[in-house]
Amino acid sequence: MSVPVTVVDSFADRPFTGNPAAVCPLDSFLDDAVLQAIALENNLSETAFCVLRSDGDFDLRWFTPSQEVDLCGHATLAAAHVLLPKDGRIVFHTRSGPLTVVRTAGLLEMDFPAVPPGDPVDNPGIAAALGVPVVELRPIREIHGAPYFLAELESEAAVRELPIPDLGGTNVIITARADAADLDFVSRFFAPGAGVLEDPVTGSAHCSLAPFWAERLGRNPLRARQVSARGGSLTCTVDGDRVRIAGSAVTVSEGSLYLTPPSDPEPAIRQEIERLHDFFVDWISGKLPNTDSAFAACADALAPGFAMVTPDGSQLERAELIAGLRGSHAMNPDFEIDVSEVAIRAHHGPLFSVSYVETQRGAKKSAANNTRLSLATLERTESGWRWHFVQETATKLA
Repeated sequence: MSVPVTVVDSFADRPFTGNPAAVCPLDSFLDDAVLQAIALENNLSETAFCVLRSDGDFDLRWFTPSQEVDLCGHATLAAAHVLLPKDGRIVFHTRSGPLTVVRTAGLLEMDFPAVPPGDPVDNPGIAAALGVPVVELRPIREIHGAPYFLAELESEAAVRELPIPDLGGTNVIITARADAADLDFVSRFFAPGAGVLEDPVTGSAHCSLAPFWAERLGRNPLRARQVSARGGSLTCTVDGDRVRIAGSAVTVSEGSLYLTPPSDPEPAIRQEIERLHDFFVDWISGKLPNTDSAFAACADALAPGFAMVTPDGSQLERAELIAGLRGSHAMNPDFEIDVSEVAIRAHHGPLFSVSYVETQRGAKKSAANNTRLSLATLERTESGWRWHFVQETATKLA
């Protein structure tokens, strides 16, 4: 069994910027332990799992490498980017209630609940951990299952230059007014309580940042930049008890994650290879009966798509091979056939090969034909299997 995985850089207009998230559309949710294992394997800040509902909406869950979380902005944006390729609207049902995303004019705008920070508090431990002057510290209700604070710093430079602090299990947003005229504020987000030392770009953090700065600056909408190493841009609009967060996204990879190792080859192909293998061993060993029904069975066995390339480069059709099979049973008694090597290779090279020696002893001399017959390719078609064999023969006169 495999799970599709698309990696999307959210709040980014080019690859390798913004915040990467994995998106896994599913027919139904797997066991929580499996979902957690997939998120850990992806090893991104969040993996989004999406399941289509009967009403056309989607159920959406988010996992960090260590736990499930209640809200994640950039992974929601990533999921909408994957599931909503054209302009339109999509609704996700989550732990934080219904979340709507609208794609228009190349941007994805998410409608999230506002999470305004509380009144200012004094917390010497956080201030000491940050190691820089804190203008104001405000608590925020738990979103990622750990204490959560917003810390306003004195300048954009203080936000940009702060080394990743040791916050224990506390999640902290640091923020300041932006220096650039085309921005309102900058931020960074440290989330050790969710297993993420620093999140590159955090949509959910702006559910608190937008109300905070809208009140502080008296502006709405707001232009924001999260100034992590990767960086990302957002536009935030406070609308009552909701915050609309807009940004762009780009796909950077698509693939599959195998929950069980893939069969190589798949069972049906393996079964067909083994059937052909047994058929040719019986033919070369002279075990096929010399009857019309046996040759008819051979023809059926090799139908419909047989092709063989002979040593001179010509293609041998099925009818010619059947004639050869019939002829092999009419060999004079001086022919001896020895199956010297039989091997099935499942990973590379011929899918199977048979090496054998035909020796003809005459009155004056003997001839030994060393032949290698290889099944080079095998594919399934609408009418059945098609095979491509290659035959190599070297003759040595004694």
